[in-house]
Amino acid sequence: MTRGAPLAWDEPGWLDRATEWVDRHVQRTGPVELVLARAWSAVARVPTADGEAWFKEAPPALAFEPSLTAVLSARRPDLLPEVIAHEGPRLLTRDAGRRLRTQLDEGGAAPPWESLLAQQAELQLDLVPDTDAALTLGVLDARPGLLEELSDELPGGEDRRDAVRRAVEGLGEAVPATVVHTEAHDGNLFVADGRVRLLDWAEAVVSHPFVGMVLPLRFAAERTGGSPERLCDAYLEPFARFAPLPQLREAFAHGYLLGTLVRALSWNVLAMPPEVSAGLGDPVPSWLEVFVGVSDGTITLGEA
Repeated sequence: MTRGAPLAWDEPGWLDRATEWVDRHVQRTGPVELVLARAWSAVARVPTADGEAWFKEAPPALAFEPSLTAVLSARRPDLLPEVIAHEGPRLLTRDAGRRLRTQLDEGGAAPPWESLLAQQAELQLDLVPDTDAALTLGVLDARPGLLEELSDELPGGEDRRDAVRRAVEGLGEAVPATVVHTEAHDGNLFVADGRVRLLDWAEAVVSHPFVGMVLPLRFAAERTGGSPERLCDAYLEPFARFAPLPQLREAFAHGYLLGTLVRALSWNVLAMPPEVSAGLGDPVPSWLEVFVGVSDGTITLGEA
């Protein structure tokens, strides 16, 4: 993706073209309403006779998201949104319920965070067979063996090289790579009919599952006020088939560090123009600073 390239939804007539595409797949009962338009997607609400649907278009760098969502939803339809249609960068899904963050902010009930983290682990393990398909679709290949090379492509790579190498070695090979959602927090979890579904798979990479737990652990710890170590153990329980808990805890610490690097890599893929990046707090250098903090111990578990 060319840095600063115009986005489809910034072009005249985009909403009309999106509406024409939507109309091929659902019977609307009202106009398509643009809800969000950002550097990483445009999202519109679609009223239908069967309830709300949601249209989403991704930029070229994340054009894999619609097809990936369809693949993963077929694997776990109970934990992902129902896909009505997808084509290229366009995705149309059934409404998945209420955003968990909104429900919690308003004092609503929610499943225990320990259960949500364990559900995330089980989902990661269920998606292991889909790694090849994800890579074929263009999902970022951030498997541990590639992270040192990928890190070198970012600013300050030489200074991180030893820390990255040690962390990769510390992860070991007991737990398989999978499709990892790196933002599986309460802003991307939606609740309906007692089910919690995970949306927005543009944040996916193929990597070790533990790299995806930086943000979920932080948000869970903030919401519960509980011990990050206890929450971590709840997440790790489904992985006990691969190694004893003490070994998993040690590997998790290495995955947690590498997760901050993967966040920087994910943001770097977007190739945002400098002014857009600055408005978002310059996420690539910011995450690289967090990497340093986790590496030297000034940022601890659950704080990244």
